[in-house]
Formats: sequence, C-alpha cells, structure tokens
Amino acid sequence: MKIFKITFLFLIIAMQSAVGQESRYLVYDWNTTPAPWPLSKEDKANKEVSVLTHRIVQLEYDANDGKLYEYYLYHGRTYVNDKAGIAENNTVYISLDDVYEVVKAKARVILPNGKVIVQNMENLKKGYSQEMEADYNYFAFDGMEPGSEIELLYVVKKSPDLYGIIYTIQGENIKYNESLEIISPANLVIESKSYNGLPDMVTDTTLSPLNYLKVSIDTLRGMQPESYAYLDKNLGKIAYKLDKNTYSNLRNVVDYGKIARYTHENTYPEFSRNDLKAIKKIYDLAGLDEKKPADENIRLLENYLKKNFHFQKNYPDDLSNPKNILENKAYTELGALRIYTAICKNIGIKTQLVFTCDRTKNAFDKNFAIYNYLEKELLYFPEINLFLDPISLDSRLGLINPEYTHTDGMFVSSVSMGGFVTGIATFENIPAKLAKDNKTEMDIEVDFSTGLTSPKVHYVIKKYGTTMSSAQAFYDRISPERLPEIKKSFLELDDNFEVKNILVSNTNPEDIGQKPIVIEGDVTSQSFVQLAGNKALFRIGQLIGPQSELYSESKKERVQSVENLVRRAYDRSITFEVPEGYKLSNPEDLKMEIKYMNEEGKIQMCFISDYEQTGKIITVIIDEQYNQMELPANRFDEFSKVINAASDFNKIVLIFEKA
Repeated sequence: MKIFKITFLFLIIAMQSAVGQESRYLVYDWNTTPAPWPLSKEDKANKEVSVLTHRIVQLEYDANDGKLYEYYLYHGRTYVNDKAGIAENNTVYISLDDVYEVVKAKARVILPNGKVIVQNMENLKKGYSQEMEADYNYFAFDGMEPGSEIELLYVVKKSPDLYGIIYTIQGENIKYNESLEIISPANLVIESKSYNGLPDMVTDTTLSPLNYLKVSIDTLRGMQPESYAYLDKNLGKIAYKLDKNTYSNLRNVVDYGKIARYTHENTYPEFSRNDLKAIKKIYDLAGLDEKKPADENIRLLENYLKKNFHFQKNYPDDLSNPKNILENKAYTELGALRIYTAICKNIGIKTQLVFTCDRTKNAFDKNFAIYNYLEKELLYFPEINLFLDPISLDSRLGLINPEYTHTDGMFVSSVSMGGFVTGIATFENIPAKLAKDNKTEMDIEVDFSTGLTSPKVHYVIKKYGTTMSSAQAFYDRISPERLPEIKKSFLELDDNFEVKNILVSNTNPEDIGQKPIVIEGDVTSQSFVQLAGNKALFRIGQLIGPQSELYSESKKERVQSVENLVRRAYDRSITFEVPEGYKLSNPEDLKMEIKYMNEEGKIQMCFISDYEQTGKIITVIIDEQYNQMELPANRFDEFSKVINAASDFNKIVLIFEKA
C-alpha cells in the first residue's frame, strides 16, 4: 500500500517543535548491576525464555528542523538454557529499515557464574539482509553457556509510523514482563487496538501534556505452531496509528473513506495526450476488441502485460504513467492498476479497486483502519464477479493467490457526486475457490502382465487451480538439465520409483485457471509387490504417494482453530486385473469411510474409498474432500481423522493368494 500513502507534511509544524517534550527513551536504562532473573524449574527446561521486553515508541518534533521523528527504544533480556537457545541468541540484531540514526546501543551477556560481558556502540557490526532488502547492525557474543542471559538495549531515530504498525507481542515460548509505551506530542493523538486476547493499552496522564499510552503484561503464555493453523495470525498483537491532530482539528487521520477517495483519484487520473496514445497502443498490441466478451478481453490484456512487461517494486514514480510504461516495458503497482483500469474503462468494463492483506499473517479489520490491512492491491470486475492480481505472475483472472481469499477487503467503487467522480469504500468478502476448483484427479492403471513383482503402473494426473499454478507460470524457465527431475517430482511419489515416458502438458502461463496441468507417465518399482510363500503382497496404498498425517498432534490439546489455505478435493481411481493364477483374499480392506456433514446435509470433509469388481478386474474409487475453510479447535479430532484416513490408505496391502 506504500504507493498510495498520503503525505503527512501538514503534521510537521516547526512552531510546535519542542513544547512539553520529555525524552523517555534517553533517561531509560538497564540496571547497572544485573542480577540473575528468578526462573522456575519448568522455565529452565525451555531452550529460551524471554524474561523482559520493554518497548518505547516516542514521537517528537525536532527542535532544529521542526520535523516529526520516531524514537524507538527496545530493551530485551532472554534466558538461554541449551545449545539450541545459545545458537539462536548469541547474535542480536538492530534493523536499520527507515532508520536515520542509531542513537545508542549496547548489549551484555550475564554468565551463570555472574560474570558480565558488555559490548557498546564501538562493537556494533554491519550486515545486509537480501530477504528483507535492508541493512542491519548486530552484536555477536562468544563463550555463552547454558544458563546465560543475553540483554540488548538500543534506541533508533527513524521515520514515524503514522499510518499504522502492528507489534506481535506473543511468541512460541512463555514471556515475562512485556510492556509497550507510546508517547506523542500534545497535538498528536494515538489510537491503539489489541488482538487475540492481549489487554488494551491505557492512557496515563503522568507525562501531560504529552499523550501517553501504555500496557504491561506480567506473564504471557506461549503459543506453539500447529498444523493447519497460521501462528503469525493467531499470536497476541497490538496495533496503533495516528488518529488526530488537534492543532489542525484533523480527525480520523487514517480512515478507510479518505484512503478510498485518494486511491481512486490516483488510479483514475486525467491522462495526458501521450499517455492516452500509449494506452491505445497497449490495447492494440494485446489484441483486444470491444466486441469480445469482457472476460476474454481481460485475459488477453493480462497475458500480454505479464508476458511482455516487468514489475518494478522499488522504482521512481515515472513507471506509473502509461507513456513511460510502454517505453520501458515495466511498471510499478500503481502503473499496472492504471493500465488495467484505463483500458477496461475504454471498452466499457467496470472495475473496482480492492485492498486486503495476507490472512495467514493478519486478519483484516474493517473497524480499525491501518495500512497494514491494505498491503495487497487487486482488481474486481463486478459484471463477471472475478478478481485479478495485476502483479503476481502465478495468478490469472479468477484465480488469485489463496492467502488473499477467504478474507474481507476494502472495495473502492466509482460514484458521481456533484459533477465529479470519486471513490467510496465498502467492505466485502473475497471468497475462496470451491474444492472442485482446486481438484487433483489421479487415474492409475496397474499392469501385472510385465511381471508379478515388477508391474507397470500408468499414471494420468490432472491438477486444477492453485495446486500447480506456479509450475504453469514458470515451467518455460526451467533449465533442460533440471527438467527431468522437476517432471518426476510432479508425480509426488517416493524417490525409489523408476519413471519413464513422462509427459507434462498445459504448462503455459495462459493455462493458469483455464486448463489443469496434466502429468502422464509410467512407473515401475520392486517395492509394489513382494512374494511371501504362496502369497503376493500388493502395496496398493503406495500408488497414491506419501500422505500427511496428524497422529501425534491428535493426541495433544488443540489450541488454534483449523484453517485451510484452500478448499480442495482428490478424485482417485486405481484399476488392476488380479494376476493369472491368483485370487484377491482381502478386497474389503479397500473400504474406508470417514465423513462429516454440515446442517444442510452436504459434505464438509471426507475420505471415502470403495471398489467395484467385474470378473478379475478391480477398480478402486477414492473420494477425498475438504470443503470447509475453517473449523473450531474442538473439531480438530474430526479433521485429523480425515487426514489420517488418507495416510491409513497409503498403508493398505492387498493379498493375492494362489487359486
């Protein structure tokens, strides 16, 4: 959402600069003589325990230039009990993202014998994160022992986060003495909101006339990762933003309605003559025709842009204008939105801007406007009820990445008011695709005529929707050296199988969401059948490949609700003829049924396998479905039974006995 952030220069008023300011971050310090933190026997059994985390966020006007800055103080102390804890904590980091200056920084290790090792500013080292695309400083310690504590305290001067920020307070392990303070000048009023069970921040008047919010938590239980749950989303966190500037009588500074108007104005501008020529040129090059159906035109445009133009994440604003976009064959997020919306407008296709966030990280909150919830830009076409991601290469019209579905979003619609057109915000759900849209079809034919212990198994697999959209997007970029290995991996079988005659089709980016990727090949393995006296053991379950299982987790108390990334279905059929001279003695083992229905009598989730027999030909039919995106924690046992049923089928062994 950075491309749409409204400037807050009107907040930076030099004449107000230093009135009534008290720099809490300067007077705060750690204890000069550290004492070992008292921990219980249970705590000391963990690899690490956070015994103190204190944050101060203070917004201050600079007395010299009158600008507003944020001073962020972090003070953390962590107990480490074993080598794993030491390895994760013997280096402590200071992010330099949007940082102007490291005001102060120091760290120390308190060894079990009471010896203290201190490092100061002169010991700071520099690093760069490729993943975060940001510089950082760090302290590194040698000689830490189990039972040590490492302590870090620093203050950085940075750009203020006025549009909103989220602090994740809770972690995987128990934490003690967690606290957060937010201090701002008298005219700037901060609003906060707590999530997932954390207490609300409260107002403290001791620093009046400054605005002062704070919260303290003595003990905060950890939350462990669980399968089919998104830990980042479910952890306790606190969000805050600038709400008011009382000097300028400005309220609701960060407001969805204001953002909708601004983003609409920015996305649907009055274009220059050269920009209009560029828009027309792209229209022609993409092969659009206003006589064609709307979805066909949109697909033509999307495929042309994603094939011939490049997305530039961090680039000057000149790549947001159509003329420059055409000349450079590249665009920013704003530039992409402008091209799509302008061309669609010219051929009478209505568009809406949609802003949302990754639901695996945060739950969209329509009642607390911050830019964190508007990180992802999408387009919605109301007349055909389809969404489009203008940037992502592995998505296409009607099939966007699933982390941006099954969540709410801010929809920006065009309305005419008083002779001009503006944008208004509404909040709607971005629905997840149905299970049939993310289906895997697997047809397996087993031929024993090549030899009882070395049958030839022919696979035809069709994968729909997001299950293989990344493969379709980037298949043509796979090197010839790696292609055989990649094609084999598409079968999702064990490595000890020999694969021949493998063919993969529908591998073009244009096939995403339109055609399933199809994998066909022949597989042989000595592990399918083993002889035991006058019996042959046919490991039929291995044919469907390894399956996930939840046996160990089903024995534990479930904390988080179940959440699937997508609805999905698996339709499998296995056909074979009982070998000559043998009979099948245990066909009933193929029958399994774990099924749960909703109140309307429709399947929520199931694993059902059965068989049909015509003479000596056996056809096994397997139906596996997950139609429910979410289930409460108290239904995890039901969910795990369905997951485990697939794993149980994987272990089925059929017995051929000599007739």
